[in-house]
Amino acid sequence: MSVAPVEELAGELRESVLAPLARLRRRARVYLALAGAQQLAVAVAAASLVQFLLDWSLKLPLSQRIVLSGVLLLYWAVIVWRKLIVPLSRPMPDHLLAGLVDRANPELHDRLSSAVELAEQMPSGRRPELINTVLAEACDASAHVDFSRILNHRRAARQAAGLLGLILVIALAVCEFPSLAGPWLARNWLMQNEAWPQHTHLWPEGFDADGRRRMARGDVIEISAAITGRVPDSAVLHWWTPSGRRRREEMSLVADTRLTASVGQLTEQLQFRITGGDERTRVFTIEAVERPRVMHTRARITPPEYTRLEPLEIEQQTVLEILAGSLLEIEALLNKPVQQARFVAADESDAPCEVSWGDPADAQAVVRLRWAAPQAGIYRFALLDFDNLTSRNPVSYTLKVAPDAPPTVKLDLSGVGEMVTPQAELPVRLTCEDTYGLSAARLLVQTAEGPERTLSAPGFEPAARKYTGEFVLMMAAGGATAGQTVRIRGEARDIRPGEPNAGTTPATSLRVVSPEDLLIEVARRELGLRQEFERLISAQAALADGLERWLAAVGDGTPDSMQAQRLAGLARTQTLHATRCLAIARAFEQILAEMRINRVARPGDEQRISERLVSPLGRLARETIPASADAMAALREQVRPQLGLDAKTAQANVLAEMREILKSMKEWEGYREAVALLESTIAAQAEVRSATLEAVAQQLDDILGPDDPPAESQGAAP
Repeated sequence: MSVAPVEELAGELRESVLAPLARLRRRARVYLALAGAQQLAVAVAAASLVQFLLDWSLKLPLSQRIVLSGVLLLYWAVIVWRKLIVPLSRPMPDHLLAGLVDRANPELHDRLSSAVELAEQMPSGRRPELINTVLAEACDASAHVDFSRILNHRRAARQAAGLLGLILVIALAVCEFPSLAGPWLARNWLMQNEAWPQHTHLWPEGFDADGRRRMARGDVIEISAAITGRVPDSAVLHWWTPSGRRRREEMSLVADTRLTASVGQLTEQLQFRITGGDERTRVFTIEAVERPRVMHTRARITPPEYTRLEPLEIEQQTVLEILAGSLLEIEALLNKPVQQARFVAADESDAPCEVSWGDPADAQAVVRLRWAAPQAGIYRFALLDFDNLTSRNPVSYTLKVAPDAPPTVKLDLSGVGEMVTPQAELPVRLTCEDTYGLSAARLLVQTAEGPERTLSAPGFEPAARKYTGEFVLMMAAGGATAGQTVRIRGEARDIRPGEPNAGTTPATSLRVVSPEDLLIEVARRELGLRQEFERLISAQAALADGLERWLAAVGDGTPDSMQAQRLAGLARTQTLHATRCLAIARAFEQILAEMRINRVARPGDEQRISERLVSPLGRLARETIPASADAMAALREQVRPQLGLDAKTAQANVLAEMREILKSMKEWEGYREAVALLESTIAAQAEVRSATLEAVAQQLDDILGPDDPPAESQGAAP
């Protein structure tokens, strides 16, 4: 074989080997691009179909569509990178392609790859003759070889056909179903909220564009959905909660325009969707939120200035007692910010007070109330939050507004009865008290129908909260005479500005009588007390007799239950006798006090009543009778001879002291009768003396009277 010149050999190498290899390279890249494009088209079609089915069936919200589209773009970017960019960017050197052609054509005996490697290693001007020979043989052998044999033309054709077919199918689908393709493109790639075409549209009422609604926790969930288009034969509400509760409810059709269903009370967040006809709604969410309510209250009550009281602060108290004229301030801590707060009465009318609430940006939601003149009633805070939820079952506040009470006045006429004498000296004690202070205190006295006399309170200090004054009221100073009535009352005023409150006692009426009439009344009352004491002695004798019979019935032994009850009744009766004795003693003390005050008491009266009546009666009530009751009580467990004797002796002692007191009473009555007889005798003598003097005066008048008148005065005879 002859060897061509070097220049011709280089041109032949380019034309026979290198140029076909370049064409093979380009064609291989086209096949790789076709394969990658087919896989990308399949991925795009499959992912778009999945996206379409998901959005069409689930009605995905905008946020979920954005996420899904982003995932698809990422997926397609991976396909483009791995199936297009990476394969097409890989180098395809001539020696690699030549080696592939040699393996596909064994008859070349690797001449082609050898020639390409020698040509790349040695420039044409420096090749040895032997290498040129090898190159020439490779050029001759490659002239009869199909370099594209190493490519899979059938697979490339199938891929091209599949790609075109897929494109055609997509185009036909878009042309055939433009009503679906358009919303899919608008919703998933243009991110619009265009609705899918369907015969039935259901949209729950009260939800925002994102399908969310806020409801108060504890409210009953009533889901109502408006129907647009074809009315479905049936509709089902599917709902679930984060805690795992999941149910389905058949919805009721109302007037062919609405579907309703009740889920129960809202306790936590709830999600649902509605299926009916060709509608499968998106997922809607109901958020459970708290209604606005008062969590903690602090009240501050500032009394009027004249009371000189410090402000009072009260926490967590719903019943507030307020002095009229006080300032009421309430600070209520809420569980959430509100857009409106009112303080309303039971009839839903607003209280005339100032109510303010904090800004929503504040850390704590607080409502503040200021009421300068609170009125009594039952009130509550009516709250409205930013979800337009109102407070439910709010705490009621009961305001009890108490007026400033007038002073309390007490008049004490200790020892003074209903009748007084003109020479009486009455001890009067005036006690006045006011919570916030007194401005005046006085004693008012009226004799008969005359004007009231005012007696100023001795030692009274203005603004004092309590005053006690002692008066000695002289009946003679007021000109009181027998037959008249004297009225006494006490009065006090407080320090309230403007019109002070006045407190007064009921008028105590006293009848003015002569000393003789008073003594007669005293004698009548003593007689009544003596008769009362006689009845008491009879009752005590009956008690002693009852004890004798009880001892005889029981004998020496333990009394049974009935006998024990009988003995207990006797002991109680004995105790009551002591009480009656004390009452009689106090009545005698009252008589003695009245006699002293009215200045009709004699020295003998003091000694008789104090030493012979009051003291023995007191000793009887406090010592002798209780000792008798104790002696009877000792018989309750067991009757022994000594105990029975002690009880009888105690009874005898009581009766003996009673009879001795009664003897003193009767002796005084005899004395009183003698005194009364003597007084009546003296009075009769005085009357006889007066009558005698009048008769003597008359006789003297008759004897020493004037002579007969002169004749001329009687008229002359004619």
